[in-house]
Amino acid sequence: MLSRVLAAMDRYYRPRRRGNPPPACWLEAERRLDDFRARHPGAPNTALRAELYRVLVEGAEPVIFDDSPFFFELGLRYAENWGTPEDPQPGSYLHRHWGPDTPEEAEARARLWDFALYNPRRRALLWCCYGDHGFDTDHHSPGYTRLFRRGLNGVLEEIARSRARPGRTPAELGELDAMQAGVEALIRLAGRFAELAE
Repeated sequence: MLSRVLAAMDRYYRPRRRGNPPPACWLEAERRLDDFRARHPGAPNTALRAELYRVLVEGAEPVIFDDSPFFFELGLRYAENWGTPEDPQPGSYLHRHWGPDTPEEAEARARLWDFALYNPRRRALLWCCYGDHGFDTDHHSPGYTRLFRRGLNGVLEEIARSRARPGRTPAELGELDAMQAGVEALIRLAGRFAELAE
């Protein structure tokens, strides 16, 4: 079985190695994100992040390898890439185009990030965060105990409650919108994998 998995993975990854032309879905994702930036000049960085989530989940080409359900792919990265943002692939779009944060955006990100990381109840929400770039070059656990208890819809409810708190700034609301877009994209992606598995 392992030899069949390895052969299937070789067939899948060989055309996605660096040096090969980018797949059409990558070019389409880049075009859509460029178009979004052109239609929304001066939009906050968080709006670009939210749009990236939507574009990636729609442009992904889910694959489940036949001989093992534990190996799956989205078709959105080079074969040799395991998180490096410098490569010209869809997930690195933010790294390549993220504008400077306004002071309000930086403060909102810091407040929400500190709350998520250092709250004694470990209420980390699902969203990507990386310094001033607003995305993640490493992997972070979403807090599975809470996630399994409440589900992704429960996380969306928490985001809605957080959004409804009085005094939220536009920058904080932008962060929460990006969080919501990320969770909704994850739900949609799970649905796409479920359809593929049927």
